[in-house]
Amino acid sequence: MHARVLAVLAFAYVSTACAPALSTMHPATITPHKHVDGGAAYGVSVPIAGIGRTVGTAKDNAERTEDGEPLSDEDRDQIIATSLGLALNPPSFGSQYRVAYGVAPDFEVDLRYALSAWRIGGRYQMIKPGYPGDLAGSVGLGVSRYVFSFGVPSYLPEEIVKVDDFTRYDIDVPILFGASHDIFHVWGGPKLVASFMSAGVDVCTDYDTTDRECRERTTASMDGRALYFAGQGGAALGYKYVWLAFELTAAFVDVEARGKLKTGTIDEDRTFHFNDVIVYPVVGLIIRI
Repeated sequence: MHARVLAVLAFAYVSTACAPALSTMHPATITPHKHVDGGAAYGVSVPIAGIGRTVGTAKDNAERTEDGEPLSDEDRDQIIATSLGLALNPPSFGSQYRVAYGVAPDFEVDLRYALSAWRIGGRYQMIKPGYPGDLAGSVGLGVSRYVFSFGVPSYLPEEIVKVDDFTRYDIDVPILFGASHDIFHVWGGPKLVASFMSAGVDVCTDYDTTDRECRERTTASMDGRALYFAGQGGAALGYKYVWLAFELTAAFVDVEARGKLKTGTIDEDRTFHFNDVIVYPVVGLIIRI
């Protein structure tokens, strides 16, 4: 990867915090009936494919516009697609906190705040371990609501590109298999996340450097979805009530956004489609009482 793109991505780690929390940080065994399970962790979301390759190009296009060079339609679309990608999957570093309660012998409910989203969910113990360390399996369902509006990072100049009215919801289904004991937990399995978003994107395509104002803008009202096909694995060591845990998630994401672009009096329907690969390592504590 080009050094300039690496520098851009490194800056983004501390300038954005709206990536999906793809981690689960649960053992495959659910919270015991009438007990409480909690956890706190830090994770890093790293897009390593599509968005990483296009950030440098979008930044160059935005800088050329800021210098007074008009954008072509292809350059404009590159900025819009990259802005949507950064709003959905920016490189991010942040914390997550979770608490769960065993409401029945084979069912728990949980609440989590991670990065910039609240999630409520539940899990069912579909494979019950017969003894400590025996095979266990669980399936879950969660819904997340993002609580902040997000713009693109500051290295895309605000007078050239803005993302407004950003809303997002996620639905996730984690399936985990593993084993639990007083001194360890190990787990792994697939996870599907469906994300639904809407956003307004505003791009200046002709900037007057003398008057420092935009002569022509393209506005886009977009509705989209992102599907994350993930695999994850984790392990924890400790004793009885507290374990130090590590989990790694890798996900292929498929993004499609549809909407209308308006430039002056010209309206056009557009579809943006792109893919990415996300790597999401997490380290933290698991507590059961």
